[in-house]
Formats: sequence, C-alpha cells, structure tokens
Amino acid sequence: MFGFVSAEGVIKIHRNDCPNAEHIRYKYPYRVIRTRWSGKVGSHFAATLKIVGNDDITIVTNITSIINKEKDVTLRNISIDSSDGIFSGFLVIGISDTDALNNIIKKIKTIKGIKDVQRSN
Repeated sequence: MFGFVSAEGVIKIHRNDCPNAEHIRYKYPYRVIRTRWSGKVGSHFAATLKIVGNDDITIVTNITSIINKEKDVTLRNISIDSSDGIFSGFLVIGISDTDALNNIIKKIKTIKGIKDVQRSN
C-alpha cells in the first residue's frame, strides 16, 4: 500500500495493485508517500464484498449467520438487489486483516446458492 497526497491535501491510501497505482506513481511521484499497516491488535478495516447467487429467502440469513459466528468481524452495511431469480449485493464488513477476509470469503462461497463472492474496490 502507499499514500497519495491529493490536490486538496488529503492523504488517500491505495493498494499497490490498485488500477491507478502505476499512473499515480509515474505522473505524481512527488505526492506519493510511504505507508505501512500499523498492525495494531483490534484494529479493523472496512472491506466491501460483492456477492451473487440464486435468490432464496434464506440466503441473507445464511450469510449474516456466518459473519456473526466469526470472531472480530462486524457487519457494517448490506444491500441486496434481486432480478429474475438472481440476487446481487454488497456487504461492508469490518475485519482485522486480509487472511481473515480471505477466510470469510471462502466460508460465504460454501453457502448453497452462492455463485460468486469477490472483494470489491
């Protein structure tokens, strides 16, 4: 990850694999600052997950049940849309690190009717 000082003076954090990273580093190298994850115990970051699956009345209950069972994972926001028997939705969760995030993604993928789960930017 790296920080980028915007024209307004606000520092924005980007992942190194961000689609804009190469352009930012090339065009504005003087506005890029080194950053590192603090690694503090108990700190959380917000991660957005895009979920697609078969529209089923129990699907949301199953997803939230998995999240509620996880230690140090909090559900911050959920929005779901349904059309023609397929739902798509976004979950914003508070999570401690990327290993925990990958673990929760794996668990959500095991729910019957889930077609895809991806981290969304």
